[in-house]
Amino acid sequence: MDHLDSFLRDTYMSGGMEELPSEVLKRIHCSDRGVETDKQTGLQLLRLIIRDHELFLSPLLLAVDRLLAEAILILWNNGGGSKEAFAKQTDADVIAILKSSQNPKVRAIIHTILYHPEQIHVHQATSEQGIRCGVRKVYQKSPIANGRALAETVEGKAILNRLEQLKKEYEVSIPL
Repeated sequence: MDHLDSFLRDTYMSGGMEELPSEVLKRIHCSDRGVETDKQTGLQLLRLIIRDHELFLSPLLLAVDRLLAEAILILWNNGGGSKEAFAKQTDADVIAILKSSQNPKVRAIIHTILYHPEQIHVHQATSEQGIRCGVRKVYQKSPIANGRALAETVEGKAILNRLEQLKKEYEVSIPL
């Protein structure tokens, strides 16, 4: 249900869905087999899953997320706080900590993310000179329509094949 909520909310709020999520929810129900609905709504849900994945698994968003993780790891490895302390921080607090770090590499990474994202370069070919990131896992469940998982239908397979195509490895680099 958490995934369903995010697929509906994310795609609606990003403009990828014209219908109100509450209207879609009226056409589905949950059973011990999973989310069940009519075929048209089930295919709509699969398309929402694709849109959500394309939005959040875009190479640039993956790169920014990986750069942020790299800055935090550098900070931790150089005595700049503990994982437990970071877990209690808000996003704004973490950004402030990174911006005020004594480590120039940490400051350069967060500065690039915040002020010069155009300098973030993402490549599919990996040269081993940048920071690796990628998509290894995607949401593979499908709704059930007329007692059958839509992933078993021609239409469902075609839509879900697009998910598999999102699994890629990238390399991110920034000027330091």
